Amino acid sequence: MKQLTIVMILVMSGSAMAAEPPGSPATMPDLTAPGGTMPGGMPLMGEVGSIAIKAVQGTKGGPKVAYDEVTVELYGHGGKMRTIETKLDAHGVVTIENLPLVPPFRPRVFIKHAGTSYTQDGGVIDAGHPTQDISVTVYETSDSDPKWEVAMWHLIVQPAEQGGLEVLETLAVRNPADTAYLGAADAEGRRTSVALSLPKGVEKIEQMSGALHSCCASIVAGRLLSKAPITPGTSQLKMGYVIPTPAGKVDVALVAPAPAKQLLIFVPKDMKGFSSDTLKPGDVFTVHDRPMQSYILSDISAGQEMSFVIEGIPRPVAKASNIPKVLAGLGSVILVISCIVVLLIRRPESEPETA
Repeated sequence: MKQLTIVMILVMSGSAMAAEPPGSPATMPDLTAPGGTMPGGMPLMGEVGSIAIKAVQGTKGGPKVAYDEVTVELYGHGGKMRTIETKLDAHGVVTIENLPLVPPFRPRVFIKHAGTSYTQDGGVIDAGHPTQDISVTVYETSDSDPKWEVAMWHLIVQPAEQGGLEVLETLAVRNPADTAYLGAADAEGRRTSVALSLPKGVEKIEQMSGALHSCCASIVAGRLLSKAPITPGTSQLKMGYVIPTPAGKVDVALVAPAPAKQLLIFVPKDMKGFSSDTLKPGDVFTVHDRPMQSYILSDISAGQEMSFVIEGIPRPVAKASNIPKVLAGLGSVILVISCIVVLLIRRPESEPETA
């Protein structure tokens, strides 16, 4: 167990191909990686490049992909430089030409298919690399439950700057099917793909990332309901929030949204008031430069309730909140993809490299 948790904490990557609803925020690619400058450090003025984009049908027996909407965002040192709107042709491809190579840039491609947007990052395009082929796998949707599961679930808790308990919660969910799960429709035709329980008193999510998006999620009766489809493979649901602690005590109740391999709670080692009837103490690790005591529960059933209590929570502390800083960069939050290698004994999808 210690070895597994160490792997989870030390290694972090994200998904090279993730489904994102239209308009969802994207992490800005960085051009400081090798290949981001012209040969000899000088640009070749007047040269142009091109991007060839191809959509790949990921659902077995799915229809031919054609005429889907395509958005290409070009990122340079100063952020997003340009947005290009186009469409696939009858063969599911499109080529964008006459792209100036000064300054160098990285493309990010979105293809909207069956109501869901799929994205893929490209490499640096400059005078030394003027052309690039980018393939984006898309999927059909289904309201049939694919028996999705939570491969890893963890919460990092610590006192919040303005009082209360700050929580960074991450779930790595796995859809074993080759279709994106929409969720079953209710009596009014509304769909919910994922319903996440929230601790009592939480009325606002400070920030979401991964496969959670503010455009497609809302809090209803103490739960965060997401209508964004669960895409095939492994994806991450990340959110940050603050639990009120008016008396310096908090009682947190969680409900498993699906069968879960493991739940971990990380609590600052100097907070001694933790107790739980279900979670058992694990090892102490350094998380975000702070010694953290871990508490663990494995093999959790869908709908199973778990709870813990923390007492003696200090009054507001003089430190900045970690929620925006940690969740803004998808590659900086603790860990899920590597732990899936151990838990599921299979190769996970990796997040886009933007180094």
